[in-house]
Amino acid sequence: MDQHKEILRYIAQYCLEHKTANEKAASNHHFAQVKLLKYRGRSKSATDAYNKMASEDPEVLRLLKDGYDQFVHRYAQRIYNNHFNELNINKCPKCDGVARTPQAKQCRFCGNSWREDK
Repeated sequence: MDQHKEILRYIAQYCLEHKTANEKAASNHHFAQVKLLKYRGRSKSATDAYNKMASEDPEVLRLLKDGYDQFVHRYAQRIYNNHFNELNINKCPKCDGVARTPQAKQCRFCGNSWREDK
């Protein structure tokens, strides 16, 4: 298990409050390109959603120049570097493995459960 890679994956998925405005716009632009572009012009709602989410801002587009995966890695690494002490990363109390979600109560690595039985 690569702990750092798992932490970055968790940050990219669950620590979105630390994304910059341009990073949010880049994520929206990527979504518009991947999910909405093929429907643009077919319906007013799809066209409106695409127009709202797509960006022409060179700074936003620059964030995506190396591809979406690299963009996600870079912003997750930036959040890790700048906000690590503020993050509440859900980890297994037994093996310190990163949980799948913030609500998870069972470790996917060692099987430990930290649910409170009531």
